[in-house]
Amino acid sequence: MIKRLFPLMALVVLLASCTEENTDLVYTKSASPYHITTDLEIGENQNWIIEPGVELIIYDGVVINVSSDVVMEGTEDEPIIISPETAGVGWDKISLKGPAERLVMSYVEMTDGILTSYSTVNSITNCTFINTQDLDWQYAILRFWYGSLSVMDCDFTGVNKAEGVLMHDVNDAVVGYNSFYRVPDAIELISGVGGEFHNNTIIESADDGIDLNACVNTVIRDNYFSGIGDAAMEIGSENFGITENAMVMDNYISGCSKGIWLKESSTAHVLRDTFMMNALGVDVITDEGAEAVSEIILERCVFMDNQMDTMADDRSVITVIN
Repeated sequence: MIKRLFPLMALVVLLASCTEENTDLVYTKSASPYHITTDLEIGENQNWIIEPGVELIIYDGVVINVSSDVVMEGTEDEPIIISPETAGVGWDKISLKGPAERLVMSYVEMTDGILTSYSTVNSITNCTFINTQDLDWQYAILRFWYGSLSVMDCDFTGVNKAEGVLMHDVNDAVVGYNSFYRVPDAIELISGVGGEFHNNTIIESADDGIDLNACVNTVIRDNYFSGIGDAAMEIGSENFGITENAMVMDNYISGCSKGIWLKESSTAHVLRDTFMMNALGVDVITDEGAEAVSEIILERCVFMDNQMDTMADDRSVITVIN
């Protein structure tokens, strides 16, 4: 009797193990283009893998929720194309959350949609992001909560609607060698520790170029800013908390309303930055009744042909070191 039961028990175990195996959802070039016409749910045991040369056409308002890893790896010759069914209207978003652990994107061209991710390890390189939608200020092309992030060698083009890369509670984020054209708040970090934003080109943003709120020890270096409507770099709180010890170095800031706007009892050290033909180079303010003051050190900086180089209220401190 025991001998007869053993094969049956083995079969049950085998069937159970099969049902628990991952079943990846793989999009291949041979089956492309893929038309996603309704909301899509991708489960936690189903990694979403998109191969080089695949085209996704996503219909108006569609949401793709992903509870597993996402790997979109195109090549320079065969990028992955994600486009809207209706130009200018756009799909809604791709959202990673829950058990999802990893997002990898390379050589992806994404138009008129947004991507959000919660507590994942994110690597985004050599991608192109285009927004032509009339979105309000609450939206961002890429938005991350917690986890880790590297965004390198990407191009962002907008119509001054929707932010670029928005990070909440992401520590040690790296955003470098990207170009942003007409993208308000091209790079914004809220409640982050560390991080480095370097070698980015930010042009014609209607709001800020780089925005830090409640950050500590963040480095902003070797960036080029031109034609920024608000401040090339806004360093403050916005009710999230004081930004402390921002290190700002070797940036070139030209033709902006403000070069650096330091506020809300924040502190920054600015080294070898160039301020040229701006309405105001550096503006430092402290809120009425604040216990701590806003304080900035300007070391070996160059000011040329600005309407005004520096301005501070009577509660703030500017220290100049030549």
